Amino acid sequence: MQNLIELPKWLGTALIGAALAAAGYVVKLILEWLREINDRRRSRRARLTELYSLLQAGRVAFLIQSSHRNTLTSLITKRKPNLAKLTSEQGYEQLFTAAHKGMTKKEKELHGIIRTITENTLCPINKLLLKWVREDDYFRARMWGRGKRTELALALSQLEVHLDPIRKIRRGASDVRLFR
Repeated sequence: MQNLIELPKWLGTALIGAALAAAGYVVKLILEWLREINDRRRSRRARLTELYSLLQAGRVAFLIQSSHRNTLTSLITKRKPNLAKLTSEQGYEQLFTAAHKGMTKKEKELHGIIRTITENTLCPINKLLLKWVREDDYFRARMWGRGKRTELALALSQLEVHLDPIRKIRRGASDVRLFR
C-alpha cells in the first residue's frame, strides 16, 4: 500500500515544475490585467487633461473677447446712446450690426479683433470640445449615483448641447455661422 502513495522522484519533480509553471502563468495573467487597468486609467486621465486644456484655452479666449466686447459696447453706446437698448433687448450681435456702418476706426479695429477671436480661436476650440465629448465613451456614461463622476457626466452632456450647432438651430440660436 505504501508503494502506491510514493511517487517516483522524476514524477514528483515534474509535478512541482508544472505547478510552479501554472502559478507563474496565473501571476503573469494577473499582472497583465493590472497593467491593462492602469493603462486605461492613464488614458482616461490624459483625455481629461486634454479636455481641461481645451476648456481653459476657451475660457481665456472668451474672457479676452468679452473684455473687447465690453469696450466696443461702451464706445458705441457713448457715441450713439439710442443703440444702448439693443444690447439688453437683442444682444451684442444686433448692437454691432446696427452700429457697423458708422463705426469709428477704433471701433472697427475692436470689432475685427472680436471676430478674429471668434473665428480663429473660439470656433476651433468649440469644434474640438464637441469632438471630444462625442468621442467620449466613458465619462458621459457614468450618470448613475452621486458624486464627482456623475456631476462630470451631467456637465459633459450639457456641454454637448451647448456646443451642438444643430441643437442650437432647433432652439433658435441667431448665429450658427460660428460652427461651420
